[in-house]
Amino acid sequence: MSDISFYEADGRIVAHLTGDAVAIDATKENTQELWVDGYFDGKTHYIDDGEAITRPVSPTVLDGLTLKQLPVPCTIGINGTEYDCDEVVAELDLPMSTAYKIKVMAFPHLDAEFNIET
Repeated sequence: MSDISFYEADGRIVAHLTGDAVAIDATKENTQELWVDGYFDGKTHYIDDGEAITRPVSPTVLDGLTLKQLPVPCTIGINGTEYDCDEVVAELDLPMSTAYKIKVMAFPHLDAEFNIET
């Protein structure tokens, strides 16, 4: 059995195919999709210049209600609502006394997740 992984132009792995060598070779010859040999999980890897690379850990840190060392650009999710961010520091405005789930997304970095009680 052989494997190939399909990916988008930005390196995001979007699908996999496992099959016998004949089926895999036929797919390689006839697809318009970008692919690399092998099975790679998009949760942990991305493709750069045809090579599977481990996704880096996000450098983001939470200091009180301030997110620091944000990758630029990124998206900040607060309880599921997403906000675009082009700054390396973001002050969080969390007006209600409740639990918040904060997620920082900046591909190819792994998502950074934080829980805050205010």
